[in-house]
Amino acid sequence: MEVEIKLRLPARAALDALRDSLVQAGHTLHAPRQQTNRFFDTVDRDLERQRIVVRLRSATTNDSDAPTWILCVKGNAVLRDGVSRVEENEVALDAALAESLAADPTLFLSLAGRVTDTTAAALIRRVVSMVPTGSKWMLAGTFTTTRTPASWIEGLTLELDECSFPGRANALYEVECETADPDRIKPLLEAWLADRGISFAESTENKYVVMRKAQRAASL
Repeated sequence: MEVEIKLRLPARAALDALRDSLVQAGHTLHAPRQQTNRFFDTVDRDLERQRIVVRLRSATTNDSDAPTWILCVKGNAVLRDGVSRVEENEVALDAALAESLAADPTLFLSLAGRVTDTTAAALIRRVVSMVPTGSKWMLAGTFTTTRTPASWIEGLTLELDECSFPGRANALYEVECETADPDRIKPLLEAWLADRGISFAESTENKYVVMRKAQRAASL
């Protein structure tokens, strides 16, 4: 179970103010990561109806880096009072295999037979078993994120996100913090922002939902 605090920031200025406040307090900002998030489902969106999300993420820390590729399966996400709880499984994919899947989503059906890692193969087979036999796979959506990790208190990491969604005019700004104790840590993060005059609100939608809303709006 992944548990994260998610707070929405109103504009780039708020994200910059948070970044500056962390530096001024002596915390370390790590190199920004450029992420491309691709989502896969059947053409009938069988997984979405079951509240299952399959994401392939490529990430680099600079333009010259070879991307890392992570396949993630999330289920039964609940976002309440700015705290997200979701069942999550992640596996790394070989770059050549991941790139072929990104180029041709229909390969998801045969992906389990092409990976060498048994954990990855089992996860992919479980996903395939959730949809009707013979279903056609598709790219269900995509968005990009510039993520800046930052050290914070008690060994925790803040993730400062700027996300762009096709069909959505404005970027989304968010700060996330993964923690096993959100009831204690969330007030500390809120106080950090409030004490520095940084506006924020509890996130009410995860990024997949934002992406889907942008898709629907663009199709009108």
